[in-house]
Amino acid sequence: MPDGSYLVKVGDGTKEATAPLTVKAYVPGGPRAIALSRSGAPVGSVISVTGSNYFQDRWINTVGLDASGATLDDTAVYVKSTPDGTFSAEFTVSDPAIAAIQVDEGNDPATVLTTPFTVTDASATLSAGAAKVRPGGTIALSGGDWPSGTTPTASLCTADGGSCDSTRISGSTLRIGADGTLAGTVTVAGSTPRAVYALQVTAGGAQALTPLTVAPSFVVLTPSAGPKGTAVTVIGQGFAKVATVSIVGLRADGSQTSDPVKTKVVGLDGAFSQTFTVNAADTVAIRVREVLVNPRTETAAFTVQDGTVPAGPSFALSPPEGPVGTTVQVTGRGFAPVATVSVTGRTADGKQTADPYVTRVIGLDGTFALDFTVRDRATKSIRACEVLVNGKIVQQSFTVS
Repeated sequence: MPDGSYLVKVGDGTKEATAPLTVKAYVPGGPRAIALSRSGAPVGSVISVTGSNYFQDRWINTVGLDASGATLDDTAVYVKSTPDGTFSAEFTVSDPAIAAIQVDEGNDPATVLTTPFTVTDASATLSAGAAKVRPGGTIALSGGDWPSGTTPTASLCTADGGSCDSTRISGSTLRIGADGTLAGTVTVAGSTPRAVYALQVTAGGAQALTPLTVAPSFVVLTPSAGPKGTAVTVIGQGFAKVATVSIVGLRADGSQTSDPVKTKVVGLDGAFSQTFTVNAADTVAIRVREVLVNPRTETAAFTVQDGTVPAGPSFALSPPEGPVGTTVQVTGRGFAPVATVSVTGRTADGKQTADPYVTRVIGLDGTFALDFTVRDRATKSIRACEVLVNGKIVQQSFTVS
């Protein structure tokens, strides 16, 4: 439609209404510009090529070039510019010879823009955080250098990476960002036997493995290494409700170190958190044992290092995201001993969600651990609050995926 002033007329056969309308084509306000969502990616990735200050409704041609500047025709993508002079094209890195990406408007040589691009090795990384989870539990994963635009899938394999079984993963929220970052959670099937596995994630042509222990009860140390004097937060899951557990340091021969024994009462959800200070230089592990007949015993390795004592986290969620129904382990340290802490879900505007609050009496060492189940889809964060006048309030974001 040519530029100009028009009259829009609407009628129903008996009545009629009109309104003025001015039509004016978009005029670019500056030189053309293009940008890539990633300047390098492995073969199989899908990157976004965007541009601005183009004439509207024009064909925009995007193509890969090799190192000599020759066109790699099989890589070409064609899209039309929008009424505001912008465009966005999804470009697949399909050829390892790609050394640059070229864009032109309507095959006009005067509009050609080129930007360098590097095809990288598909050396994707993968981490499972604490690397321990209960059968039926959810654990957060992270990684980098994954092929963007692809869908990741997860399987549980034997410890050597063989004999993988995707049915042992009952749920996944894994996704890969435009920058190749992997994030999300996986849920291990409730029938998975206790063992040390390798968790495998595959996306496009990339694949990575990370160790994962599946056990009905386990302990996690934060940190798992540090110099003498390190205050370690010992977090346990899957222990007998209301039982007392003893926590000791172990030497390489399995004997107890000189550090004093710590004890803790397990919560009604089978979880506990207790600070254990490692002063013995010969410590190689920390052991937790129930003070019961036929007690559960779990051990986690600890490495004594040189250096200064690191500061520990005050509040943590595991996992930090998951679908509705996810049970989140909430742990804290540095709270008022023997006070009550209340944990709630919070919406984007800070209001409490529909999920019931969970309370726990804080230990003499100022730590606590409890399970909080996220059922309200509006949850944006989880808050812990001491039930005291001017009590401490801490909050961490949680993503319902």
